[in-house]
Amino acid sequence: MNAIIMAGGSGTRFWPLSKAGRPKQFLSLWGTESLLTQTVERLKLIAGLEGIFIVTGKEYGEMTHSHAQGVPRKNILLEPAARNTAACIGLVSVMLHKQGKGNEVTVVCPADHLIGDEARFREVVLAAEKVAARGMLIVIGITPFEPSPHYGYIEQGDELREFHGFHEVKRFVEKPSRERAQQMLDMGGYYWNAGIFLWTPDAILEAIRMEMPLLYEGLMKILEASGSPVEANTIEEVYSALPSIPIDIGVLERSDKLAMIPAQMDWCDVGNWSSLRRVLKLDADENVRRGNTVALGSKRCLLWSNGRLVATVGLDGVAVVETEDAILVCSLERDHDLKKLLELLEKEGFGHLR
Repeated sequence: MNAIIMAGGSGTRFWPLSKAGRPKQFLSLWGTESLLTQTVERLKLIAGLEGIFIVTGKEYGEMTHSHAQGVPRKNILLEPAARNTAACIGLVSVMLHKQGKGNEVTVVCPADHLIGDEARFREVVLAAEKVAARGMLIVIGITPFEPSPHYGYIEQGDELREFHGFHEVKRFVEKPSRERAQQMLDMGGYYWNAGIFLWTPDAILEAIRMEMPLLYEGLMKILEASGSPVEANTIEEVYSALPSIPIDIGVLERSDKLAMIPAQMDWCDVGNWSSLRRVLKLDADENVRRGNTVALGSKRCLLWSNGRLVATVGLDGVAVVETEDAILVCSLERDHDLKKLLELLEKEGFGHLR
């Protein structure tokens, strides 16, 4: 089996710890290793280091190489522009096809997820591998334990007759309100979309051909140029003009080859400071504290110091994050507005700190 790690990102959701030049996958938010390093370690037990392929922005090539020790440099593919997951996955699939790996099952994972029970993860992936080898496109659905508005959902359809434990997908649901998420949990049959997929490169390329012909046409131009003197220029020109659409929306929800495997698994896409607080160890006042921090009468906060002392009095539900060049003080209920804050920084003349 091969593995594709999607390692893009713009460094906005964990500002000021992450920035444009150091997005989330390079941070050590839990444990001592970066999220990318943890993902490589998880997947090397499934695919081996030679079977891991990483797609990242061209500005992150060297940083990715340093965080993915043992992954061959030739397996790190650089996007000339961010074009979302359909183009990203298509690019690697074309390269795998060129290498004669078009019929080998490939697991596709983001670079920045938390998976607590890695043995269970491998168990689910190996079960899905058998069905993906039959030409199906497999998405892993995580059994939800709370009505999270931060994740997309999958509505489960009927069980497939020929594949026990696998289900049709009725539809993908974009991130709902908390009230709608609660309704879905009450009804049952809804799963978190983990963004983890299994298929063969040839199967997903055929699905792209059928559902996104313009993307497929561009990918074929890249395939034709691969190995030639014009390969780099072709990728630069063609890839930047490809449609920017998530694989779920552009391909999967339209495909009759799609199936979901439900999984009860310790998984979390930690996408902002508030969700990070929920997965890290809390003190007696339900605070997360990292580095030099002192909290007096403060509850349900996230306090993060990269050096200087962070001291708080009487705060409730607030993130205070200190780095060498910026300090963020933010209500944990409003951390989804960080992108707007960074736009304001640009207008106020602090764009160099983004």
